[in-house]
Amino acid sequence: MTARYLLDTNVCIEIVRGRHPGIQTRMAALSYGNAAICSIVWAELELGAHLSPKGYACARAQIEVFLLLPQWPFDRDSAERYAQLRVDLQRRGQLIGDHDMQIGAIALVQGLILVTHNTREFSRIPGLQLEDWQIEC
Repeated sequence: MTARYLLDTNVCIEIVRGRHPGIQTRMAALSYGNAAICSIVWAELELGAHLSPKGYACARAQIEVFLLLPQWPFDRDSAERYAQLRVDLQRRGQLIGDHDMQIGAIALVQGLILVTHNTREFSRIPGLQLEDWQIEC
């Protein structure tokens, strides 16, 4: 895969909602394969679809566009990086959510820039490159 960016769940939700045209502009400017999601983000999108007041079928149809993107799994290397991150953040008293640590671990292992609006928490992960397209757009 040639992805450069890993999209966080909140960015995917904003793409579906269409409230930040700059995000769509950034996505449209990317070559195919330069943006990806990971298995953790897909799980969060699926959960949101199941809980949606619109009903699962309608919400699921809206997120299916993300199935066209490359997907990175939470694999063995990511699991090892996650464990290291959790120990480090726990010792520093700066824990973040498990899913966010897993997403961060995948981005680190794959050398991807994480696109998120949740920079406050993700910035606790040493070495993680972040971009917030909601602010930048």
